[in-house]
Amino acid sequence: ANGQDGAPGIAGTNGQDGINGQDGAVGATGSQGPVGPAGANGQNGAVGATGPAGANGQDGAVGATGPAGANGQDGNDGAPGIAGANGQDGSVGATGPVGVNGQAGATGSVGANGQDGSVGATGAAGATGLQGPAGATGLLINGTAAGNTPYWDGSQWIVNNSNILNNGTSVGIGTISPNASAKVEIESTTQGFLPPRMTITEREAINAPAMGLIIYNTTSNCLNFYTGSAWNEICGSISPDPSSWPNTSVFCASGATAIVDVTNPSTGKTWMDRNLGASQAANSSTDANSYGDLYQWGRRSDGHQCRISGTTGALSSVDQPAHSDFILNTSDWRSPQNTNLWQGLTGVNNPCPSGYRLPTETELNSERLSWSSNNSIGAFASPLKWTVAGDRDDNTAGLNYVGTHGFYWSSTVSSTNSIPIIFSNSYQAMSPHARAYGFSVRCLKH
Repeated sequence: ANGQDGAPGIAGTNGQDGINGQDGAVGATGSQGPVGPAGANGQNGAVGATGPAGANGQDGAVGATGPAGANGQDGNDGAPGIAGANGQDGSVGATGPVGVNGQAGATGSVGANGQDGSVGATGAAGATGLQGPAGATGLLINGTAAGNTPYWDGSQWIVNNSNILNNGTSVGIGTISPNASAKVEIESTTQGFLPPRMTITEREAINAPAMGLIIYNTTSNCLNFYTGSAWNEICGSISPDPSSWPNTSVFCASGATAIVDVTNPSTGKTWMDRNLGASQAANSSTDANSYGDLYQWGRRSDGHQCRISGTTGALSSVDQPAHSDFILNTSDWRSPQNTNLWQGLTGVNNPCPSGYRLPTETELNSERLSWSSNNSIGAFASPLKWTVAGDRDDNTAGLNYVGTHGFYWSSTVSSTNSIPIIFSNSYQAMSPHARAYGFSVRCLKH
């Protein structure tokens, strides 16, 4: 059998804690416990900012009127008001009895005259009186024939036909029988007709000029007339007799060119108003009657310049070939060349009339610079009215560029060539060309 237990031993020291075990699974939520007692109130928070005022409420009903208060003391009297309008007059009372007449008063002033009464009927005419003596003769006397007109000679009126005749249809000055086809005819062998004289600036200031209006232009020293759309000029000296042309000149079908001057006011130079060989000054840049002849540079008017002249391929060894053929060559018609054929008035073959010559390159260029545009439009718009007369080919003699280009020779040479001015509706140049070409010539007055 077991013996009795011995007394307990002293407790040993605690061992180290073991590693915590994993958490157990969360148990199911228990039912809610009862509500605890309310906690004590916390301190009041700071007062918030005042909110915006609310909209006014509707006015309440008006209360009953209270009893009238005791009258206050009267105030001081106000200033008197403006007097009111007078009331209507009362009706007139009955007339009182007439009083005793007083003494007569002084006589009053005379009243205004009353209106005149109507005019009475005209009385019978009286007997005719004796005729008085004749008065003095008036200053204007009667005429002696139909058409007489008066003029004042400084001391009396003169009535005759010696100055102006007016027959009711036409007016004659210096004639007693004006032509029936003319409104005015002037006749004199000692005096001329003098139109209004003015500058270009003054002419341009004329308001709405009538077609046919004529003035004398003192800027260009030419007669001007208005066509209805533009001013035209009539210029020039009287054509000289045929002796004014070189005595060897051969003219084409149009005959000798009329010598009529035109001045370019921009350059101050005076020219013939048409190309050599032209029958008239140009009416347009394509006016065929103003094209004229086509010259090989340096040749005289020997007939070669006519547009239908014959041709030859044989070069000339002299300055004046003994024929009228157009010489075909791509350089020059003369061999050897001569550069002194068209220089100045005394040029060996100067084709211009006496007192005229070909222009230099510089003179042609000055004319070009005066044009309103550097093309055929500006060329024709100038006073010289340059045309697009075309050219004649140096190798075939065929006509080229007629109606589209203008070619005009100068007297200036450049190496083996000479210098013309050339222009079309979109082109202008001054460049050396072979002397065998046929170009237009315009003569400059020296």
